[in-house]
Formats: sequence, C-alpha cells, structure tokens
Amino acid sequence: MNLWAKSLRQLSLVAVALFFFSCEDENTILGFKNPVPKFNVAFVDIPLTSNVHLIDSIITDNKTGSSGLLIGEYEDPTFGSVMATPALHINYATGTRIPSDAIFDSVTFSLRYNYYHYGFSGERTEKFAIHRLTSPLDATSTKRAYYNNTVAYETSPMAYASVTVKSDSLAKQYALEANRQDTLVATARLSQELGQKIFEYAQAYTFLPASAGDQTYLQNITDFNNDVKGLILIPQESDGILGIRNLNAFSGVTIHYRTLQSGAVKDTLSRFFSFGGPSYTNIKVERTGPLANLQPYQALSETSATGSRFIQSGNPVITKIDLANFYQFADTVGSIIVNEASLVIGDVESPAGVPPIGRLGLKVLNEDNQFSNYARRLTDRADLAPYLSSGAVIRDFNHLFVRSDIPSETASLATFPYANGQYSGYLTLFIQQLLRFRNDADGINEKRLKHLGLYPIDPSISASVNRTVFGAGNVKLRIYYTKPTVTTTP
Repeated sequence: MNLWAKSLRQLSLVAVALFFFSCEDENTILGFKNPVPKFNVAFVDIPLTSNVHLIDSIITDNKTGSSGLLIGEYEDPTFGSVMATPALHINYATGTRIPSDAIFDSVTFSLRYNYYHYGFSGERTEKFAIHRLTSPLDATSTKRAYYNNTVAYETSPMAYASVTVKSDSLAKQYALEANRQDTLVATARLSQELGQKIFEYAQAYTFLPASAGDQTYLQNITDFNNDVKGLILIPQESDGILGIRNLNAFSGVTIHYRTLQSGAVKDTLSRFFSFGGPSYTNIKVERTGPLANLQPYQALSETSATGSRFIQSGNPVITKIDLANFYQFADTVGSIIVNEASLVIGDVESPAGVPPIGRLGLKVLNEDNQFSNYARRLTDRADLAPYLSSGAVIRDFNHLFVRSDIPSETASLATFPYANGQYSGYLTLFIQQLLRFRNDADGINEKRLKHLGLYPIDPSISASVNRTVFGAGNVKLRIYYTKPTVTTTP
C-alpha cells in the first residue's frame, strides 16, 4: 500500500469516528449534559401460548426423488407404538432382450440402509418379511401415495431378511456424507414364480427409452407393472426404526440366469431391476397417554397454559404457537427498533434411544389448524401477500415458512437447532416485519399473521419418526430492542 492510500484510509477512519462521536452529543442548549439518555436499550421475554394437534398426511413416496424410506417398529414411552412399513415398486430394466434360449435360475432381493435409526440403543437384530403386493403402486405423476395409505398384499411371505446393527456405529455412519458411508445391505432369495415372471418380460421386451407417443412402449411398461406388482416389507422382530435407501444401486431385485452353447453352460449372467418412484412408507402410530384420542386439526383437550407440548415426524404431531402475546407487547410498547429477536424453547426431554428432532422450523398456520396455502387458497394468498413481499416469509411449494436471518441465506427458511436441552434460533427480520402490521389508529389489524406451527426440518418430517416433548410454559420470544426517550429542555 503506498503512502497516499494509507494516509487516505487513516483520514477516512478518523472522519467516521468523528461522525459517530458527534451523533452521541447529549448536551442541552445550555451546555450541560442531559441526565436522561436519548435511547433506552432493553429486552423482554414474551411467553407464547401454544397447543397441539395432528396435521393431515404428508408425502412419503419417492416420486419427488427422495430416497429415504423407513422400516421397523418400536414402543415410544410417550407417543405409543410406531410402525414403519415400506412398499416397493419394481422398475422395469432397460437393455437388450435376454436370449430366448436362456435359462432362468433364481431371483434375489437386496436393500441398502441409510443409517438413520430411532427407538433403541445398543445392539439389535431387525428382521422383516417380504410379501408380494396384490395390486401395483400407481406410478403416474398425478397421483401420490401417502404415509397413511394401506395396500393389499399376499398373506404368505416369499422370504425373510434381517440385519444386526449397533446404535453407536449407526450414529457415526449417519453423520457422514452419503458417498463416504459404508454399505449395509439386507439380502434374501425371492420366489421362483416372481423371478420367472420378471425374466420372461426381460426376454420379451427391450424397454429401451422411446418417445412419449410410443404407445407400444408405454403398454409394455403398464403390462410389466400390472403383472409384477411390487413388494411390501413387514417388520417381524423389531425394536427400532431404520432408514433405507431404496433409490440406490444396491436396492432392488436381481434376475440370475445362464446361457448355453452346445448343451453346456456358456455364461452365468444377471440383470438388476431397481426400486422406483412410487415406493413409499406407511407410518402407523397407535397413540397412548395424552395423545390417545387426538384427531386431525383438533386441538389437544387441555388448557393452553398447562401440560406438555409434542412434535412428531412421520405421522405428524405439530405444536401451534399463538402470537397474541407478542402483539399485546407490540401494540403497547410504542416506537421501537428491534435489534435482535430469537425463539427459545427450554427443558426439552431427551429419553435414551429417542432423541429430540434435530432442527425445527416455523410454518404459517390458519385459525383452523391447517397450514396457510398460498398456492391453492385465494384468501390465504391475499392475506399473506404483504408478508411474502416484505421478506418476512418464504414459500415452500404451497406453504409459507419464517425466513432466515442469515444474510447469505436470504432465500432460506429460519431454523431452530436443538442443543443442550433447548431449541433456539434467530427470527429478527421476521419480527421486524411483523411490527409493520401492528394495530394502528383505525383499530385491530385482522389481517396480521397470528399463528405458527413448529415443524420438523431435520431429519425430514417424511423420512423420520423423531419426536420432541417440552413444557407448555417453555416457549418464549426474546426481543432486544431500542426505544427513544422523551426529554424536555430545561
């Protein structure tokens, strides 16, 4: 740096320092220091009332590209019995036809785990039965399978498979990036009848990609799906829930066959058929205790100021937060500048084997306990447009989340990670925007945002069964703010 540039930089720093010093002049017109400061900096903890309710079905299929399904069963000490049953669609395999004189030998099943685990500690052997579906899963993009769908399947299993796991080893692998994880696979041999059927289709059709209008190609796929149908995995001996990666080169069924030459075996070959998009998980919860009679969109039958609050992924339970206490503060505090705002949830329970949800988000809720639907409900769109345009919230498909404070993630949603027995995270920008919609001279602003839902973010709500419990009085909005003081000149 040359001398001129260095001197200019030093002068600039001095000028800035003088500017801020001049802004802090607290003298009156008589030259005496004003005993009353121009601004007061304070903070307030605002307790937020809440309640608990179920939400409707969430998507647990793989049509959107997610590769996480669940399998297993465990008894939750608070939420009751939880069972995850995956149904698997078998994709046709592209490639040249298997020769007509080839001989079918066998068909094997393999399934790779993704190291997600829940509901147990120590070592466990997880066993499941493999049944064949009696009707195919719908592969069209206009229809979806949800967690509460049930599908019919043959009563007699084709095979059983099992895997022995240790919770501490699973945790170490789960923390790694997917491409650095070890490969944990369950395998089994399936029925000859199913294998022969798949083999005959591989002999009859190439299934090579064709144009969308190729009706023969599309009909071949339809015939394959209707005939092969798919598989469902039923937990047999299980003390926990495990995650599976079904969209993977290690997950599918493999046809084994041989070719002959002059009556002798020429080659022993195989062809792999992967598990496809319509695959999904049915997550069933037999609720007990305070959640036993909870119905979708109906609040838990207790006062909003007492009891416990619950959140559960998979078959989801949501805690609904009421912002009324915040508005009571905002409407009476006068003109303020919010310096920092955070949400803090304390004294979160964490029993062994069932840790809390790792990270929560805040999703906009209506009075009827349903998520505000910006895309499909015109009234919601009109009411929420000012919050979306101001940057207070962001869209997630049809719904709206509170926006992140982090400048580098201005398009991301705000999250509240769990650590040391509590959830906490910043929502300063969101609260600053809410102050714009306080009551005005004309009275109560009926269009202002009133309710938020604590929503599982990590692990994904559709590929996990994590749960969280905390006391009703432990949800607080902490605001640091600056307020001007009114002074008179002597």
